[in-house]
Amino acid sequence: MKDMKKILYSFLIVFVAIVSCEQEEFPGSGLESLRDFTLTPVPNSRIALNSLAPDEEISITWQQARSGFDSPVTYTWMFDEAGGDFSNPLISLPSDNDGMDPKITFTNAELEAALADAAVSAGSEIHGIWAVRATNGDVTKTSASNVLAMMRYSEAVMTFDLIGPETNRTVFLKEAQADEDLQISWEATVSGIGTPITYNVIFDEVDGDFSDPVLSLESDDDGAASTLTKTQAEVEDLLAGIGVDEKSKIDLKWTVVATAGEVTQMANEPFNITLVRWGTELRLFIENVPDLAPSGKEIFAAGSFGFLGNGTVDWQTPGSNPALQLSKNEADGTYYLDINVPKGTSFEYKFALATTASPTWDNGEQQLNAANDGCEGIANRQFTFDGTQDVVSHTVVSWERFCPFDVVELIFELKSYPEIPAGYDVYMAGSFGDLGAFGTWNQPGTNPEFKMTKGEDNVYRKTFLVSKAQATSTVYYKYFLVPEGGSSWDHGEQSFSSDGCQGLHGGAEGDNRKYTYSLGDGAPRYVESNVVTWQGFCLEDAAPRARIEVTVPEVPAGKDVYITGELLFAGASGFNSVWKQPGTNPAFRMRPVANETDKFEIYLPFKEDTEVKFKFFLATTESPSWGSGEQKFNATEDGCEGAPDRSFTFDGTNEYVGTVEAWEGFCPF
Repeated sequence: MKDMKKILYSFLIVFVAIVSCEQEEFPGSGLESLRDFTLTPVPNSRIALNSLAPDEEISITWQQARSGFDSPVTYTWMFDEAGGDFSNPLISLPSDNDGMDPKITFTNAELEAALADAAVSAGSEIHGIWAVRATNGDVTKTSASNVLAMMRYSEAVMTFDLIGPETNRTVFLKEAQADEDLQISWEATVSGIGTPITYNVIFDEVDGDFSDPVLSLESDDDGAASTLTKTQAEVEDLLAGIGVDEKSKIDLKWTVVATAGEVTQMANEPFNITLVRWGTELRLFIENVPDLAPSGKEIFAAGSFGFLGNGTVDWQTPGSNPALQLSKNEADGTYYLDINVPKGTSFEYKFALATTASPTWDNGEQQLNAANDGCEGIANRQFTFDGTQDVVSHTVVSWERFCPFDVVELIFELKSYPEIPAGYDVYMAGSFGDLGAFGTWNQPGTNPEFKMTKGEDNVYRKTFLVSKAQATSTVYYKYFLVPEGGSSWDHGEQSFSSDGCQGLHGGAEGDNRKYTYSLGDGAPRYVESNVVTWQGFCLEDAAPRARIEVTVPEVPAGKDVYITGELLFAGASGFNSVWKQPGTNPAFRMRPVANETDKFEIYLPFKEDTEVKFKFFLATTESPSWGSGEQKFNATEDGCEGAPDRSFTFDGTNEYVGTVEAWEGFCPF
C-alpha cells in the first residue's frame, strides 16, 4: 500500500509539472491555449481593384496560430477604418476553407462588392487597418493590425491591338476604283465599369509621337465600330487636304485611341502605312520576245521594286514573287506588267524566265554582241516616272542559255496509236539534267518543263534547247500519261503480254528508252517514238495474242531483237503498225525465251484471219535503224543475202515459229 501511494504521488508531481510547462509556454484560460501570431504585410500596404479583371484574385496571408493541444483554429479577416478597434469592423469575412486556412482570397469583384457594402464611395480610396481574429473555441486572440489602403473600381480601358492593313503596307489609290472601299480594323475593347467606348484613328509622320497627328478620323458608326471605312475617292481627298502632291506618296504611321468617359487607351503598337495618290499606273510592256525559249517558263521582272511594298523588296530572284510575273496577251503574244509608281520614283530592272516552283537567275534577258555572232548580258534598264507616262515598251532579243547562236533543238516526237484518253496529258520523265531542264526523273506532272505539246498532226512533241558546245551525252527516258492538273507514275508506256499488257522489256538498254547525242554541227535533232499501249489503258485486253518466236544467231552486245512490218491489230482502235523503223518503239522489242539464249518471243494482238508481213532486225531505241535486218545464206552458202518478208495469218490460237540465219553486217562468211 505504501508503494502504491508513492507511485500515485510521483505521477501527480509529473502531471502537474507537465501542465505547468504547457501553461507557461501557451498562456490561456482553462486547459487549452493559443499562441500569438503575426500578419504578412500587403505589398505597398495598398490594393487597387482592377475593373478590367473582375475574376483576378487577391490573397492576404498571416502566420498560423497554434493551440496548446492542437485544437482546430478558425480565422476571421477584418478591415476597419483608421483608428478603429475592430469591435464593429467595416468588413469581416471568414478565411479560406471555411475559416480554416491562414489566408483569405478575394476576386476583384468580391472585394469591390464588400467595399460597396461598407459604404465606400465608387472610385474612391479608403485608408484603414486590417487584422485577423483567431479562435480555437476556448481562446480567442486578435492579431496586431496593419495599415491598408483599398481603392474601389475606377474606369479603365482594356489594351488592344491593331489588325490591318498589316504594318508596312503600301496602298496605291486608283481612280478607276474610286468607289471601292478601303478599311482599317482593330480589336474591339471594353471599359472596366461599362462606359461606352468610342474610337478615333490617328495618323502621324513616321517619326511622330501622335501628340500632333496629321490626320484624326472618327471610326464607323459615329465612333462606335472597331473599323474605319473610306472609299478610295475619300482617301484621295484626305491626302490632298493634308498637302500630298498629285501622284505622290506619304509615309505615315497610324494607331487607334479608345475613349471611355475621361479615360483613353491607345493601341499597343502602331502600324506603318504608305498611301499613294492615284494616277501612278504604269505598264511595263514587252512587244517582242524571242521564239527560242524553254517551254513551261514565265517572264518575270526583277529590279529595285521595293517601292511597291507589300512584300516586294529590291532585286528578288525571278519567280520568287508572283506579283512581278508578266501577263501574256494571247491574241498577239505580247507581255505586260502593271505596277504603280509614285511620281518622281526612279528604278532599275530586267526581265528573266523562271517559274514560281523554281525561282532562278539563270535565264535573264540578253542582247546580241557587237559582232552579231553571239549573245551577252545587258545593263540594267532604268526608268524615272514623272507622272505623265502610261506605258514603257521593250523588246527582248534573247534569253541567257538560249542564245540562237549557242543552242541546238533536240526534239522528241511521239505518236501514240491508241488515242490519248480525254483528261490526260503526255509527259516525259528521265535523266534530263544535262538538257538544261530542271531535275532528273521528276514524277510526271510535277514539272511543266516535261509536258509534251500535241500538234495538228496528232504527234506529241517536246523540244529541249541544248548548248551545242555540250559534250556527247546520253539521256534515258520514258513516256507517261498524267491526269490533267495531277501527277502520277501510274500510266507509263507498255508492251503486250500473252494475255494483256506489261512494262517495257528491259533489253540491252534496260527498261528505259535511250538516246545519245552530240550537237556540235548545230543541226536540230529529231527523236521519233511510238507507243502502242499505256498502263491502265491496255489496248484490246480481251483480244487473243499471237505468240511470235524466233531462233536467232548470236546477238551482238548492246543490240536488241525487234519485229517490224505490216502489223495489223485487232479491235476498233484502228491501230496498225506499218513498217516502223526498228528501235522507234520498244513495245516491239522481243524478250528472250526463258532459259534459252538464242530464242526470242513477243505477244501481239493480231487481227484474226488476216495476213501480216514482218521481219526481224537488230536495233536500239538509242539508234533506230534499218541497217541490221535479218538475212539468209545464199545458194552457194558462202555469203548472205536479204531475206524475204515473213508471212503469218493468225486464227486466234496458232503461233509463229521461225529462224534467222544471219544479220546484215554480221554474216558468218
